[in-house]
Amino acid sequence: MPQFDWYVIRNIMYYNDHTCILLLFTGPISLGNVISEQKFGLASRPSVKCNICHQVNNVTTSEQHRTGKRGPKAYDTNTRLASASLDNGIGFSRVNSILSALEIPSITRSTYKKREREIGQATELVARESCKKMLIQESEMVKERGVVADSDGLLATVSIL
Repeated sequence: MPQFDWYVIRNIMYYNDHTCILLLFTGPISLGNVISEQKFGLASRPSVKCNICHQVNNVTTSEQHRTGKRGPKAYDTNTRLASASLDNGIGFSRVNSILSALEIPSITRSTYKKREREIGQATELVARESCKKMLIQESEMVKERGVVADSDGLLATVSIL
């Protein structure tokens, strides 16, 4: 039987394939019946054999999303990890240190970097739009005060102390 990590057991909620998988929470599909497990960063896809129909079901521990027009979908868990690390100003090594302290298997550098680039592009887009909006707002506020643009189209104010 493969090693089945506690965080995978705690987070099993996304499923597909057969209707008997819906009985996962009432007991017919036991985590003791895990046949194999594929790991994708923090996400996992174990194959579990049903006690009732003996069908092998693939269960995923994270939802997925498209990051481009082609290629495999990305797992939300890994994207959230990259987002949290960028938000807190920590990098790959620090993320894996935290995961290690929590006894959660580490994420590969390539998976982390892919998700980091995905989040970075989205963050840049939001920041660019926010800056444009604030520049327009600031320009309107200055014009309301009666300031006229110079020959280069620049608005300037002079304050006297």
